[in-house]
Amino acid sequence: MFAVGNGFDEIRSSGSIPLSLSEEKFDYTESEFDENDDSAVSEGNIRLDRSFNFRGFMDRLTGKQKALELAHQLDVKRGVSSGMDELVSPDALTEQPSNDEKAPAGAIRRVPSGARHAAVGTTLEATPVRQTTQGKGSDLLLMQSTPLAKPATLSRTQPKDLLREKLIENHNRKASGNSVNSGQAQRDMVQEQKDLREEMSRLQEELAALENRQLKKDGEISQLNRTLNDKDMQLAELKKQLESKNGEIMSQELKAANANQRMRALEDELREQTDKVRTLEKALETATVEAEAERTGLNKDLEQVTLEYKKYKVETRLHLNETSNMLRQSEEKNKELKATLEDKTNEVNDLGKRIAIKENEVSNLNSLLAESNAMISKLQADKNTLNVQLDIHKQELDAATSKLNSLKAEFDQLKNEKDTEINTLQADIEGNWKQKLVQLEESDAACKELMAQIEKSDKANKELSAQLNKKETELGKITEQVRRITSEKDSLRDYIDNVKWFEVPVGSIILDLFKKTRRSPMSYKSILSEKYEIVGFRLTSDEELLNNLRAKVESLENSNTRLQEELETKIKNTKEVFGTQEASMKKDIIELREDLKARSAKIDKLQSVIDGLQKDAAALLKEKEESVNKNIELSQHLAQLQEDQLQRDNTTFLELCQKNQEILKYNHEMMEKMHVMEAELRSVVKASHDLQSSISEKESVIKEKQQIIADLQLNLNQLRKNLEKLKGNPADMISFESAQRIYHNLDRKMYNTLMVDQVNQLDIVELQNVVKNIILLLETPFSKLSKKMPLVSIYLRYEKSLCFHFANKLHFHVYQEPIDIKKFTNDAYSQYLERHDITKIKHPLEICLEKLYDEVRSRLKY
Repeated sequence: MFAVGNGFDEIRSSGSIPLSLSEEKFDYTESEFDENDDSAVSEGNIRLDRSFNFRGFMDRLTGKQKALELAHQLDVKRGVSSGMDELVSPDALTEQPSNDEKAPAGAIRRVPSGARHAAVGTTLEATPVRQTTQGKGSDLLLMQSTPLAKPATLSRTQPKDLLREKLIENHNRKASGNSVNSGQAQRDMVQEQKDLREEMSRLQEELAALENRQLKKDGEISQLNRTLNDKDMQLAELKKQLESKNGEIMSQELKAANANQRMRALEDELREQTDKVRTLEKALETATVEAEAERTGLNKDLEQVTLEYKKYKVETRLHLNETSNMLRQSEEKNKELKATLEDKTNEVNDLGKRIAIKENEVSNLNSLLAESNAMISKLQADKNTLNVQLDIHKQELDAATSKLNSLKAEFDQLKNEKDTEINTLQADIEGNWKQKLVQLEESDAACKELMAQIEKSDKANKELSAQLNKKETELGKITEQVRRITSEKDSLRDYIDNVKWFEVPVGSIILDLFKKTRRSPMSYKSILSEKYEIVGFRLTSDEELLNNLRAKVESLENSNTRLQEELETKIKNTKEVFGTQEASMKKDIIELREDLKARSAKIDKLQSVIDGLQKDAAALLKEKEESVNKNIELSQHLAQLQEDQLQRDNTTFLELCQKNQEILKYNHEMMEKMHVMEAELRSVVKASHDLQSSISEKESVIKEKQQIIADLQLNLNQLRKNLEKLKGNPADMISFESAQRIYHNLDRKMYNTLMVDQVNQLDIVELQNVVKNIILLLETPFSKLSKKMPLVSIYLRYEKSLCFHFANKLHFHVYQEPIDIKKFTNDAYSQYLERHDITKIKHPLEICLEKLYDEVRSRLKY
């Protein structure tokens, strides 16, 4: 039942009860706890008192003392000295070594109680004792069926005494040999046998009661073993769950550590990216502020330039007005493009703010922002070039205005009127500007419409250029007509200069008089009378001359009226095209008409002069000559002015057309850049949306991971608590010092021999398996294990040894040989290894003891 021996080593190595016969057998030659070793009661281990009498204890147990006293009385009556005092004296154990001092310790023999030497001189010897190898010759143990450990070999001895029945038998044999006829001795012997039988019956009853109690205890132990098996299974399942939880915790800790590292890396990247975005936002803000300042300055400059250009257009001709309108349109388009640029920059800023709020990964967006910043810098460079071009335009306009300062005096009234018109136009422009600010949301559609308008404007410019070419050809024709008229006037002046009346140069006189002063024709008589002493004359030739002059004058008037009509028709045709400058042209035409009327009045005066020439031909001729000269000078001056003005207008118009083409080309480039910027902004917006979606997904994943980490942290804390509970309090751990305080007979050598510290190297499963196997093998509940273990130790050290010693003496007395307990134990252990059922072992010792009991009982009957 208590065969626990080396099973502990097997349990520790395999974690379960051994199952094969090929495993290690008990080595009885090397066991420190051999069953035949009496070291358990020796002085070295338990330090028994010298007054303790082993045989007296056995005599009190079996009633031997009474039988010895009776035998001693019979010997005293007979006068026989049998020498039993030496053999059965209480000091037999201590006296024997002193009788033979030279004998070795391993050769000591113990004589059983009641035994004596045979008549031939031979002595009864117990089983020889092997010499110890531990350095203590007297450290011997009692019998033990199963060793608790595997130390070095110890010496063994046979039982110290034989059974009391052997002693009684010898004594009876001696007494019967000495005094056969002693009736008193027989009666005493009968009485003694009766007492012995009563004692035996009483002991049998006690043994049966003990067996019954043991059976009950065995049933309880089996029940407890079953419950312990269930608990062991539950503990094994819990152990597996604990191991799986530990593995999960380790994996989750690794995942959590990796997730934390990734989160830290992402946070660092986010910090870097947010810093970059903030720097880019600051740069964008500064760039936008500078762009706003430049835009406002440019707007002011553009407004001033447009005002001056409008003034210039008012002061110039109709084709300049059209070009100024085109420039105004191009400027409005530039403003709209600037507004769209501002809108796009605002969108970029909004995107930057949203990205800053989200604080997400913007590595891809940084490159896009850098590209947009480069595009903005390019646009700023383009703006600078536009500013330079505008400055050049301004300088050119200033030069044109400086050239036309001489003509501004003639158009003061028009200037005032145009100032009012400019104010109204400024109000209209401001209203349009506000409307454009309201319509910034529709900038994309407006850009497309602007492209269409630009194409239309290009077509309109081409048409206008064709019309201007036509007008230039018409103006060339008019100039040719004016030159022809001037040539006719020159021929008329030459003709008048060569006129002579009666050998008098009347024509030269008239021209001189006309050059000097413009007086009435009545003064010609005095001039002629003063210079040529002519009062007046009139001939038929004079009449013919006057008629010719009248015809020429009429032809001139007709030509003038025809020119006037042509100019009016041309002005009417160009009025629809050249717009606002029609009034100025009309005024010019009115002035020409007034000039022509004045000239016609002068011609009328000339007619009156011609009428008066009959009375004063010389004076009339002089005045006529002067008037002709004046007309020639005026016509020449007017032709020169018209030629100069037309040339200047032509050159300025060509320059403005060229600049308009450049501006349109620049606008086209700006539109292309705006389209590229819009595509880039759309890609940036799309990338930002993708980033936001990926960020939201990552945030959800991070939240899930955080929840998992929190759950794992709770599980980890619970598992740590369970682990601490399983570990227990390290202060309560048994060490050599604490064990020595509890077990006073423990020393360091025994502590190391028992390998107690190796228990600390076992894991919880091995420890649980050891405890469970102890519970299963001892069939003791766990609640009673702490109480049962000292009882088991007492049983193994004292009770089992004493009982086996008694049984061995009795067996030796009956069969003249000791019990082969080693063979019996090996047989029982083999049965256990085969079946692993401690309750179904058929121990050979039981059969041996049954036979011994039957033999003793049969002998006691007789």
